Amino acid sequence: MAEPTLVSPPALDAGRVARWGYLVLALGATAFALWGALAPVSGAVIAPGVIKVENERKRVQHLEGGIVSEIRVRDGDVVRAGQVLATLADEGVGATVDLLRGQLFAERVTAARLEAEKNEWPQPRLAEDLRGPALPPAYRTILDSELHLFTVRRDTFRQQTELLRAQIVEAEREMAGVQEQLAAETRAVAALREQLEANERLVEQQFIQKTRLLEYKSALGIREAERAEHLANLARTQQRIGDLNLRIVQLRADMVQRAATELDAVNRKVMDLRERLRPSQDAQHRARPCWRRCRAASSTWPCIPRAAWSGRAKPSWRSSPTSRN
Repeated sequence: MAEPTLVSPPALDAGRVARWGYLVLALGATAFALWGALAPVSGAVIAPGVIKVENERKRVQHLEGGIVSEIRVRDGDVVRAGQVLATLADEGVGATVDLLRGQLFAERVTAARLEAEKNEWPQPRLAEDLRGPALPPAYRTILDSELHLFTVRRDTFRQQTELLRAQIVEAEREMAGVQEQLAAETRAVAALREQLEANERLVEQQFIQKTRLLEYKSALGIREAERAEHLANLARTQQRIGDLNLRIVQLRADMVQRAATELDAVNRKVMDLRERLRPSQDAQHRARPCWRRCRAASSTWPCIPRAAWSGRAKPSWRSSPTSRN
């Protein structure tokens, strides 16, 4: 009798089984979707409900912030799109803009004054918005102060240069007198030399004594010493005139250099103030009513209708589309 043998079952293909499983799931999902879309629903469960914001609060925040001057809604009120919820006072933003504008005006006027000093103009060349009768009193005071400072510095420089020029004129007169004395001494020395030569011939011929010759030599030495002194005075006077002219040039150079240095610093301040003023002006622009840009239904600008204006305009918040706050 033959012994029984064990035969192992055939191996299953795992990939084939997985593909069949995915196919069955896909067919089931498709059938369910078709039933949900096409099958009629004979009834439904109806229940009341309220849409609520998390923690029952909705934060409404202005971009720049500020002092709330008026709140026009209460907790639980139903609001619509474009409705004013609260108004903000823009005194803080306006004060910052006014302060920066004043500083910018002062620096620009200072820059115009320094530009005139650097180029030695008779008057500062002011832009159109820096002059005119329409300037506020505070701006007019700043402008008058800068113009007065320009006049004082210009007059001081002129007085200093005129004083130096007067000293130059006096030194030139002194030099002219020294030159005349020098010319006279030169003629006297020439005459004494001729007399000395003539007397030397007379001494050789023994017509006069040698002591007389010594007297002429002594007189000639004195005249030559005086002539040398006059030459030295003339050189000192010329040196003095040169120093005075150099002082005038140095005064002008110092004034121009000082004005240029101050102007460079002021221009940097002007650029810095303009950079600081731009965001403040943007904030003020957003904080003011924008009648032409506002749309009551969908505007995101913080503004109020023109009919609601009273006195100084104030910015306002507008609500989101209809919701319960």
